[in-house]
Amino acid sequence: MYTYNTKELRVKYKDTLSLLRNLPPIIKSKATNSFLLVKGFDDYYATKQQVAGKGLEKVPVLQEYCNNNHIPISTFYRYRRNYSVNGIEGLKPKYYIKHPFEKIRAKYKNKPITLNAHKEGKKSISIFDIPEVINIIDKRAFNIAFYKYSLFLPFQSSNMTIQETIELKNRILLKEHVPYPGEKLIFSKGSINNYINLIRHKGFAGFIPARSITLGKNNSDTISVKLNVNRNNPLLCLGQLKNFILDWKTVPIQTKAISVKFLNKYLPLVKSEASIFKPFPLFRQLTEEEIEKLIEYKKGMHKNKSAMATALLMANDNISKLEILMVVGRSDKTIYRWIKRLKKEGINFIEGKHNYGKDNEEYQNRTSDLTKLIRHQPDTFNINRPSWAYNSLAIAYEKKYKTKLSPATIGRAVKKIGKWARSK
Repeated sequence: MYTYNTKELRVKYKDTLSLLRNLPPIIKSKATNSFLLVKGFDDYYATKQQVAGKGLEKVPVLQEYCNNNHIPISTFYRYRRNYSVNGIEGLKPKYYIKHPFEKIRAKYKNKPITLNAHKEGKKSISIFDIPEVINIIDKRAFNIAFYKYSLFLPFQSSNMTIQETIELKNRILLKEHVPYPGEKLIFSKGSINNYINLIRHKGFAGFIPARSITLGKNNSDTISVKLNVNRNNPLLCLGQLKNFILDWKTVPIQTKAISVKFLNKYLPLVKSEASIFKPFPLFRQLTEEEIEKLIEYKKGMHKNKSAMATALLMANDNISKLEILMVVGRSDKTIYRWIKRLKKEGINFIEGKHNYGKDNEEYQNRTSDLTKLIRHQPDTFNINRPSWAYNSLAIAYEKKYKTKLSPATIGRAVKKIGKWARSK
């Protein structure tokens, strides 16, 4: 999060920034950010000075500014020093390698150079094997490419015997590969064969990545990830995003917890069928009188009545299920139940409380049917069990009464019967 207004600074220094327009995109971006960082401190200090007065010391303010922008204070000093000496050109990254072998060519005058690729002996690399111009923006990518090239160069020779090839492969497998401090490479048999094919067909160019690879450091604020998006339900990729957040170790604990909590809230909605993007099917359009009543309920202080009214009004406007569920905060089953009650009882169902108690006729019939059902043997309904279970009762109930009940509903009803009448 930058502590300076980048838009204002870009407008203010547009003439200076125009000097970078012909640079490659990544170099231009990094030089621009360094320039805005240097110039942004002046505005930041001026704002602080207006509050604290003219006696405000610069060093504490600079330390705070650098902490907010996640850079060491030494880096800021280097940016400012380079800018004061060389202007905005001095802010271009120094590791942009345009002609990495120009100095080597001049020194050796196109004679072979020697690299210590193996402890057993030194191998010579011909300058002519290396392209005249190599565009590698990332310093790490260049170091690794050059190391691998020197490592696998002996395989380019057609004079190696099969025994020599096998021995060299084994030495590469056993050796610890450290192209530069802090970077360690591990090769498998498969990767060794791939690199051998690369060097034989493409030479040094085969080790240059197709695009610059910038490995995320522990303090990096961004990471590149790959998401598989379903065209019928593109929001399913939020599940992959959740996994990336959980696996990304540098995300602050509080940020990770809040992000996962947010995704956990909405993931159950998008994980359902693709019809989540379609509206709830109302049996008819609401009348003007019904809409007026629902608007009154929506404005009222009763949360549940307001939620009912909101859901029905949105459904009447053909708004998708997903949007309704996010606004109302209820499950789709609950909203389907409200629509069913609207059809059966009319708009006044919002006023009354639905009777789920023992006086409810449907409940009494269900209890009576279950009591009768339990007194039969399970094998009466082709269920191979010695006694009843909630799952088997649900299957038998559906077979006999053509009504589907969940095992949980069966369980609640059986417990309220007061006695589990086992079949004998």
